[in-house]
Amino acid sequence: MENTIKNKLKKTTDIILDVLPNTVKETVLGIKRFTFFKQQYPPRQLFIQIIDGRETHGGLADRLKGIVSAFCLADSKGMQFKIHHTYPFALINYLQPNLIDWRLTPEDKFSSNIFESRIMHITDLGNDIIRFSKSNTKKQFHAYCKGDLLHSINLELNKNYDWSTVFHKLFKPSIKLQKEIDDHSKIIGGPYISVVFRFQNLLADFPEYNYPTLAKSEQKNLIEHCSRALLKLQKQHINSKILVSSDSVTFQNSIIALKNIFTFPKKVVHMDYISGENFEVYLKSFLDFYLIANSEKIYSMGTSIMYKTNFPKYAANLNNIQFERIEI
Repeated sequence: MENTIKNKLKKTTDIILDVLPNTVKETVLGIKRFTFFKQQYPPRQLFIQIIDGRETHGGLADRLKGIVSAFCLADSKGMQFKIHHTYPFALINYLQPNLIDWRLTPEDKFSSNIFESRIMHITDLGNDIIRFSKSNTKKQFHAYCKGDLLHSINLELNKNYDWSTVFHKLFKPSIKLQKEIDDHSKIIGGPYISVVFRFQNLLADFPEYNYPTLAKSEQKNLIEHCSRALLKLQKQHINSKILVSSDSVTFQNSIIALKNIFTFPKKVVHMDYISGENFEVYLKSFLDFYLIANSEKIYSMGTSIMYKTNFPKYAANLNNIQFERIEI
């Protein structure tokens, strides 16, 4: 009961924060997070991307977009870049530093002191990027950086950052994740294309915010419609294996017996909406992302009532793979 009330209060707070101007958000979050005591002056200026559950962060693709954008902002000013990703899991369990060590250590002296740290909420709305570029504080930057800001950063700061290059500089799969990628790739057994279906909660198996659920008969019709579209696409790629990824285990189970179509139905949750799950549940999103990124071509397929997800688009960006969106 207590947890239910806390979750409802958190969701209400998140909704209110989302509609506030960024400068007001920074003040509110500062009041919630900072202290006036235990001062410890940071030995060097840090830019820390914060994903701590104190406001909405989105799913995996949204978080990765924000992290890549945050690194580019930090790099544009020669700042040390770190990631504080604690909600609903520690990012280090799934992704490891590659060429940039973004891990926070005790030596970094992550500060919650109001005199040493500054919160900044950075999106592509308003003048956040210019506001950041003109800041001259020596405090730690605790950034809630959201969205793919690379186009705006490159344009406004005269830079030439590339999403794929920055991602690979920051990340490589953890040992456990890499093993899962290798094992599933062996099951597919050769080159493949990917098709992604994003149902949200239309089929009643992916709770996410307050998105609607279809009646049973409408669920059946939607599954059949998507299956027919998948088989039609398969005829255009007659010699290709097809990996189907989805947020709906119900849909995946309905197509699992189709020839030359590979799908791995396993529980997946929205990272902003569901906390407290075990390691494997959150691992599934990272596994899907890398498997899709290793395809020869990537499709996002859905009807007008289905969400036009950017998850496969950014998986395509990871290795510069051709991406196509098909409305059925």
